[in-house]
Order: sequence, then structure tokens, then C-alpha cells
Amino acid sequence: MKGKFLILLFPLLKDEGSVYSAESGLDVRKSISGYSLEFINGVMSIMSAVIIVSYLLYTLDPAVQAHYGSKNVYATTFFVILHS
Repeated sequence: MKGKFLILLFPLLKDEGSVYSAESGLDVRKSISGYSLEFINGVMSIMSAVIIVSYLLYTLDPAVQAHYGSKNVYATTFFVILHS
């Protein structure tokens, strides 16, 4: 499940690189002209928060806890935070 949410950050990372390239004078897609680094970083922060909260809610689901045989599955959220 975690991978499905993290994949949402990849297009933002690509756009961030394109904005850096545009600021250095390189030719990039026209759609990048409407983006700023502040906007992309803000959206990435929001998406990271959504991923962390979603994963935490997933680990607190009784079905997930029963599947893994532990009520402490939520402790793995720490590693998701490190990865994000």
C-alpha cells in the first residue's frame, strides 16, 4: 500500500528538476512556466503528510493488525517518515 502513495511524489520530483533547469536557462516544457519551487515544495510537503497519515491509519486497521499478528504495526510508521 505504501508504494502506491509514494508513487504520487515522482511527478512532483520530475517537475522540481524541470523548474531548476528552467531557472538556469535551459529549455523545458511550456507547462513548467506556471510552477515555482515554492509551489512544488509546498505540494510535496502536503503529499508527504497525506502519505504518513494514510499509512498510520492503515496500520491501525484491526484487519491489518490481525494479518500481521501484532497490534504494534503502527511502529513501522517511523520508517515511512524516514523514507518520505
